[in-house]
Amino acid sequence: MLASGAFAAPLLPPAEEVLRIAPALRGFGGSQANFESLAVGLQSGREVRLTSITPDGMREEVTFVAARAFPAGETALMLTGLQQALAAQGVASPTGWQIGIALLGGALVTPKGSARMPPIIAPDPRRPMVVSMHSFAGSPANYRSLMNGLTRGRTITLAVPGDRRAKVTFEPPGHRLSAEEAKQALTLTAGRLAAQGIDDPTAEELRDALLSEQ
Repeated sequence: MLASGAFAAPLLPPAEEVLRIAPALRGFGGSQANFESLAVGLQSGREVRLTSITPDGMREEVTFVAARAFPAGETALMLTGLQQALAAQGVASPTGWQIGIALLGGALVTPKGSARMPPIIAPDPRRPMVVSMHSFAGSPANYRSLMNGLTRGRTITLAVPGDRRAKVTFEPPGHRLSAEEAKQALTLTAGRLAAQGIDDPTAEELRDALLSEQ
């Protein structure tokens, strides 16, 4: 079943420790995978990889490496401050790019306008932040169909790029999701497909990935 329970898998130990210190961070980053990447990456000095789905159905992937590792307490304090700073700018559900900018510093576009965010951490000079965009749903219309299907229980119809007559139609798995749960479900699906080397999934691959969550 594709529902909020799909995101309740056991956390990695570094992420568990951060949540024990700051339980309000649960769900920060838009998905469990993103939160774990932040918690593990900041504590180990390894690459942080954040995956988000943009409103027009693109998969946004942000990677960066901190210049040094941070202990769990400092990581929890840092992410709590980051969460509060973004919320103060009207960003309650930040994308990976917004989290990266808020951590490393720079101009951030928010519902309240452009804001200059001071750096919280220094990046590894050998590994600057990289943002890449990949087609996820194939088109904004396909993304809307996915969101409508997951949140309203409607039949999902995905057009096949390059063939105006070809369509992939299927019923959404599980019960209706909230808009936030639907975004998390698609983010999780995008991350799992990318882990399989599928950056630009076909309509059939999207269907199969979603239905496999049942």
